[in-house]
Amino acid sequence: MDILQKALKLTSNGGDNLSQEDLRPAIAEYLQRLNPLWAMLPKGRANGITHSFIRRTAVPRGQFEGEVATQTSKNSTYDRQSAALKIVRSAGGVSSFQQAVAADFIDALNTELEGSLFGLSEILEWSAIYGNTGDAKQFPGIYQYVLGDATAQLAVSAGGSILDIDATLALSHLDTMIDKVRMYRDARGDQYIFLASPAAISKVSALQTRVNREAPMFEHEGGFRFATYRGIPMVESANLAAAGTTTSPAVTAAPSAGGSMADGTYYYALASITIAGEQAAGTSEAAITATTNNSATLTWTADTNALAYNVYRSLTTDTADARTLIATIPSYTYDGTGAPSTQLATWIDDGSYTPVTAVHPLAVSENQILLLNVSQAHGYNVVGIPSPLGTTVDSYFNYVPLATTKGALEYMIEGFLTGFTAYPQVNVLARRAAL
Repeated sequence: MDILQKALKLTSNGGDNLSQEDLRPAIAEYLQRLNPLWAMLPKGRANGITHSFIRRTAVPRGQFEGEVATQTSKNSTYDRQSAALKIVRSAGGVSSFQQAVAADFIDALNTELEGSLFGLSEILEWSAIYGNTGDAKQFPGIYQYVLGDATAQLAVSAGGSILDIDATLALSHLDTMIDKVRMYRDARGDQYIFLASPAAISKVSALQTRVNREAPMFEHEGGFRFATYRGIPMVESANLAAAGTTTSPAVTAAPSAGGSMADGTYYYALASITIAGEQAAGTSEAAITATTNNSATLTWTADTNALAYNVYRSLTTDTADARTLIATIPSYTYDGTGAPSTQLATWIDDGSYTPVTAVHPLAVSENQILLLNVSQAHGYNVVGIPSPLGTTVDSYFNYVPLATTKGALEYMIEGFLTGFTAYPQVNVLARRAAL
């Protein structure tokens, strides 16, 4: 509140001075205070409305050669990726009655701005973790890159970046995650953070205190203080623990024509990904496929809380351990203006989806933990521009007053962002940790 009041300067004649240049730094600073993850992620300026970057797909290796051998080399392999910037907005307004008394107007606008920035902070953190391009309006999060990379999507024991704990959380699990990323020589000195629920961090702190009789702290620029494990900050996120009561819908499956699925009995379950993160899956259903009906049409009652869904599938048995992730799908469809119109309540599995065999559904109250690389070179980066004109400013968001005929001052806080990581393998996702 204090920061915003300094920006909203009351003039001597009882009017107000709502300069866009004054509000932008206040908005940026308050957003940093609300969201430690946003403050710690590396950020840069996009090179256009579609940002191009190089993704490393293999690490170069040296080799011995004979003195007279023809020179050869073992090169890295790369591919060029691009991610489109997405609009991120939050809006609010204050009525003309509140504007009539300047001091009350300042207080009301402060309250509106705080609420807008809180909502913006929530969706930014959610998107940095779960965002996916299955929904054309979201920018991709770290999940998309880890689960979409052929190496990273494997179990840690098979050389990948997925640790299926399926047990009570222990310090040895965090050790396994750290040891995994430190296999990569050029990323050993990078900055990492553990991202976990408050309850999971409390669990780790309690275990660590019993072992070491100390609770080391890390202070990040901006006044954030974090507990650490092996020198790595542990950042709280409300997006990584399944709720005690799931809102995930039950799903019904029916065989349909077309596609490439083999004959068999398929069991499906749907897990809602809400603003609080992935929830426990709903009840599952069997779909029998035949040679002329080799796809499955899924239907459900839309979860009004869902921002996306994880689709799980298993063969021959209907148990949580047998189900593996086959797709993350959007929860909304959009009208011609880009506004959400209807909630998705049907989807077709045509056999083209490759299961991520290391990822199984969460149970109620199970936790996930992310070991996230936040270095500029290898980590998850956010890039953006503040306006569609590409104007260079010192913030990723604009405060935009809106034209209105409603007798109110309305505004929009607007930015254009995307996220990417050039090296998904140096992040680790641990799942199914009980506390």
